[in-house]
Amino acid sequence: MTTSLAERQARLARSRARVAEQEARLREAERKAHTRLLIELGTLVDRAGLATLPADTLLGAFLSLTARAADAGELEAWTSAGVQARRRDEDGRVPVVATFRTEPAPDQGAQLRAAGLRRNRVLGHWEGVVDAGAAAALVARCGGTLRQVDPPRTPMDPAETGAV
Repeated sequence: MTTSLAERQARLARSRARVAEQEARLREAERKAHTRLLIELGTLVDRAGLATLPADTLLGAFLSLTARAADAGELEAWTSAGVQARRRDEDGRVPVVATFRTEPAPDQGAQLRAAGLRRNRVLGHWEGVVDAGAAAALVARCGGTLRQVDPPRTPMDPAETGAV
């Protein structure tokens, strides 16, 4: 069966529209990931007590860190100090995932957020670093289950990250 030029042009236009839509979704996902990274970095600067320093001072400090980051021993020491600081900050809290058969009611969602959990829309569960005992009781009252998860491991070896 032969197709007319108009039909082929229409099919091409639809194809281009699909590609443009996919590209827009990818750009949006990249923008969101970049925004999330910037927020996390800002949080780290604040937690380190550096948020009040002038921007030029911070940039100079980061540039000096860049030069020292090539030393594996230095990276290991920084990682150890960061892990210890995070553990002190968490003060007995653990990373958890809460799952529910049905979405909790809005008032229950507010209680979950107040307990330190947040809704992960991508994975469809609630997660956070919380006092496991108190969170388990709250999640049970809301009709869900709570499980503790291992914190993410920071790879030290560039081969582990695939950045060789």
